[in-house]
Formats: sequence, structure tokens, C-alpha cells
Amino acid sequence: VILRDFQELVDMAKNVNAHEVSSKKDATNDLISKKELDASQLARGEEDNSRLVQQKRAQQNHEQRTVQQKRKNQNTPSSGGRSSQEQQRLEVDNYINQLRITHKNDPTDFKKAVQLAEVLRQRDMQYHDGGSTQMECIEMFNLAVQMTLDQRTKFISGGESTDVLNE
Repeated sequence: VILRDFQELVDMAKNVNAHEVSSKKDATNDLISKKELDASQLARGEEDNSRLVQQKRAQQNHEQRTVQQKRKNQNTPSSGGRSSQEQQRLEVDNYINQLRITHKNDPTDFKKAVQLAEVLRQRDMQYHDGGSTQMECIEMFNLAVQMTLDQRTKFISGGESTDVLNE
């Protein structure tokens, strides 16, 4: 009888111990799941927050552009909504296009190449738009220098004087 009672106590202790271990495992798993859920919710919240910030910035930028456009249109109604500086830049760009056509029609005239290069340089210095005409300007100056050197070489090989100031 004592042995049976002892066996029952051991079995009860095993059951209680197994139940405690199982409860601790369940609690640990619940805690891990909760932390994972919190982390995923936090990540989703950060993504949502980031998206909201981007949307708000886009909205603010749009509003600023709209206000600037309205001010611009109110200030210069006679120029079709363009400011005087924009109008002046368009005129310079049109002049540059005319010089390009002139140079294209006579690509051997180094004076036209220099004139185009100089106007492109002036535009680049006056309107700071990221150097949109800078490379073309450099290429035109290089072309003008090369044409001048070619002409000098031609004069030298023909026995002609290269001193144009004394002629």
C-alpha cells in the first residue's frame, strides 16, 4: 500500500511537473508570438508613417508649386504667365538657336563658331540651370580653336604669313 501511494505521488509529481513545463513553454511561446506581432506591427506602423510623411511632403510641394504658379500668373499677365526673366531667357535661347542654324549653314567659319560659343558661355553664366549649354559651349570653343590651328597650318605649309595684324 505504501509503495502504491508512493507511486501515485510520483505520478502526480510528474503530471504537475509536466504541466508546469508545458505551461512555461506555452507562456514562452505566447510571449515570443506577442513580441513578433509587436515587431511586425511596429514595422507596418513605420512603413505607414513613412508613407504618410511622403504623402504630406508631396502635398506640400504641390501646394507650393500651385501658389508659386498663381503668383507668377498674377504678376505677368501680358507675357502669357511667364516672368520677365523667363521671357528674357527664352529670347536668349531663340538667339542661340539662330546662331546654331547660322553655324550649321557655314561650319567652316570660325568666327560664327566663336560667336555661338561665346553666347552659350554667357547664357551658362547668366542662367544657373545646371550647365545645360556648358558642354556645347566647350565643344564650340574647341572647334573654333581647331579651325584656327588648321588654317594656320595651311598658311604655313603654303608659305603664307600668319601675322594677320600686319596685313
